[in-house]
Order: sequence, then C-alpha cells, then structure tokens
Amino acid sequence: MGLRGLKPRIISFSLYLLLGSTVILAGYLMFVAPHPHPDFSLPDLLLGVSYSLIYAELAAIGLVATVQSERRGNQLSEEIKKFRILAKEIENGPEGIDENTPENLVQLGRSIADSISDEPASGVEDLDERLTIWVNEFEEEVDFIGREQKVKSEEFSDITDDLYTFV
Repeated sequence: MGLRGLKPRIISFSLYLLLGSTVILAGYLMFVAPHPHPDFSLPDLLLGVSYSLIYAELAAIGLVATVQSERRGNQLSEEIKKFRILAKEIENGPEGIDENTPENLVQLGRSIADSISDEPASGVEDLDERLTIWVNEFEEEVDFIGREQKVKSEEFSDITDDLYTFV
C-alpha cells in the first residue's frame, strides 16, 4: 500500500483527482443540472469542488488506514502463532531444540508486546505489560529448566489465552 517513488505517487494523485472530478460531474448532472437553480459564481463552484475533493481524500485516508490495520493484524497473528510454536518446543523439553529458540522467543515476545501496545482497542488490559514482564523474567532464567517452568506456568497460559484474541 505504500507508494515508493515519484511516478506511483503522481499516478495515485492523478487517479484520486480524476475520481473526485468524476463524482463531482456525476453529482452535478444528476442532481443540479435537471432542476432550475440560481446562477453560481466562481467562488461557489470552487468551494463545492474543494469540499468534494476533501471528502474524497478523507475517504481514501480511511481506506488506507483500514488496509494497514488489517496488514498489521495479519502480521501480529503470524507472530503470535510463531511465538506459541517456539514456546511449545521449549515446553516439550531440550531434546532436538535449537539453541536460538529461547532468544527467538524473547525477540518475538518483545515484538508482539510492542505491536499490541499500539492497538487502541485490544479488549485485553495490560497484556503488553504482562507479556513484557514475562519475557524479561524468561530471559533472566539461566538454565533450560527454569525457562521450561516459565513456559508451563499459569501466568504464561493466561497470557497466551489473551494473545489468541488477536489471532
């Protein structure tokens, strides 16, 4: 959705301008032209065109915000699934586990906490803070058994249950 480069931005601006002009022309032909009306001056016309273009741009901004929010939601959902998979690997024991798994779990946990702290209406209070505290405590554990116990804890279960509201 991001427009990189001058040419795509010019094309986007031109298409929005064309869209706004088409809406204005269609509205004029359908609602104003068929009926008797007083004469419009140039300032009246410019004001109408300005309002229409501002409305079209606000609609476009809302659409872009919706698409970006959906994309962020999909990315967050994938991160939560990866986080849970890594936690499950640690929960199953040290056999066959990659040595980077705990660090990856910490990184994903922090990334998820940052992402959900930006969500305005998550429906789950203080989840980002609880997750950050849990990740810090998990990182402070020096041995695998302590980390495994952190993953098997009731606190972690509650956090993952709350995270699934974002999936």
